[in-house]
Amino acid sequence: MASSHHLLLTSVLQPSRLLALHALYFAWADSSGLPDAASLLRFFSNDIAAPLFDIAFASALIPLSTIPLDEVPPLLPYLVSPADPAFPPQALGLLILLDQAPRFLLRGIDERWTFGHFGGLALRFAQELAALPVSLQPQRVQLWQDLGYGYEHAWLRAFLASTPFIHAEDLGALRFGQALIEEECRKGAETHYGVADSTRPLDETDTKDVTLFPKLVLSVQDRTEELRREEAQWRMCRIVRVHEPIIASFGRYPYRNGKMGRENTEEELEFLKKIGGFGDCDPETARKIREDVEAGRWTPL
Repeated sequence: MASSHHLLLTSVLQPSRLLALHALYFAWADSSGLPDAASLLRFFSNDIAAPLFDIAFASALIPLSTIPLDEVPPLLPYLVSPADPAFPPQALGLLILLDQAPRFLLRGIDERWTFGHFGGLALRFAQELAALPVSLQPQRVQLWQDLGYGYEHAWLRAFLASTPFIHAEDLGALRFGQALIEEECRKGAETHYGVADSTRPLDETDTKDVTLFPKLVLSVQDRTEELRREEAQWRMCRIVRVHEPIIASFGRYPYRNGKMGRENTEEELEFLKKIGGFGDCDPETARKIREDVEAGRWTPL
């Protein structure tokens, strides 16, 4: 079994595929790569779904879904040496495959795979990367700058490499990712631009509002056109921070419950009502997923 998994992973995690995913995800950027409205919307839109499907779905996500989560070995050995200049874009390409591609591509009953399978793989791989020496971690802005990327390009890549921690339904992992982004992306940008994050006065109240994350996500399309580049970066960091009150309150993201086959508590139902059903799935899909969970099966992608 281990041998067949190894062959499958070797086939899926080809350098050319991982580099293509990295290139596709940042294909929008011009030479300056400023994190303006276009880059913000990259995290909340589906405009790369079609080419992403061609690269990732049949040839990568479906094969990876055939290996049970607890049988997937560490993925770092399948990439080039972390000291190789090709490693950071390959590693980020793999994180895009595991953490971002399912969000763009999987809908309906398939969304269980996004959070119940690929999300776990993304977190484990992000933890492998964070265990490397600091100078080799793709979560570090300086690593990307040392490879010749401009500051905004480097900032966005370091930010993206930390997001699997934010997506995890684990307070320790979430806080670890928040600390990375606070140091690398928030404080680092303050130093780079020589200006303080204008949202710092909101930090305390933000940590108490469980409804703020969906509000910020839903409003981002209406407001990013007005943002300067550093303001766009503060907005992205703020969206990361406001995940914490949800996990601190519920221990999970309630808007995933239907997609994970979980029952809502009374408190979660009230929360979902307040946020207008943000991120929830339709009752019929939730019913089918719940049936799968109770039967101990997964409907194949």
